[in-house]
Amino acid sequence: MGDYMSGSEEDYYYSSDQESIDRFENEDSETQWAPPKAPSCKVITKDSLLDAQREDLLRVMDLMSVREHHARTLLIHYRWDVEKLIAVYVEKGKACMFAEAGVTLVGAVDHDLPESLSTVMCDICIDDVPVSDVSKMDCGHCFCNDCWTKHFIVKINEGQSKQIRCMAHKCIAICDEAVVRKLVSKRHPDLADKFDRFLFES
Repeated sequence: MGDYMSGSEEDYYYSSDQESIDRFENEDSETQWAPPKAPSCKVITKDSLLDAQREDLLRVMDLMSVREHHARTLLIHYRWDVEKLIAVYVEKGKACMFAEAGVTLVGAVDHDLPESLSTVMCDICIDDVPVSDVSKMDCGHCFCNDCWTKHFIVKINEGQSKQIRCMAHKCIAICDEAVVRKLVSKRHPDLADKFDRFLFES
């Protein structure tokens, strides 16, 4: 009798397991297996990022009627969020927004010094330098190229090259990136590349 019970228990468990397997196979045949959905992602290349930056720059240049380096200064200040920039422009106005970002527009600044001058005294090094060796920023401050270059090199090495401010006392104007690039590349092409990389990564 023990053997009979043992056998029937085995038969019972066997048939039970078989039913489970059959049920599982039937369920599988009714539901279609689908692979798990991969997370959606987008590869950003250097070229696509440059194109996106150029698009934002042109949009801000058109909207604010400013030059490229002013548009970049505004975008860096607002973390390249054009919608936020526009919202601040509507809410606070152009003058307040420019002041907060360090964009200085003093009318139409003449970047050329008077032809009647042959030399200009630099207020930083207190040297008389030829007019050809002096650069003027949009804020109207001008210093010798040697002092500007040293200033730019220090700022780039400190990692502040995204927004290098004018050397004049209490001036918050952001320097023209084209002037920065031009002067630094004459002495340190590698630092000019670093400056461009910082701007790109901004």
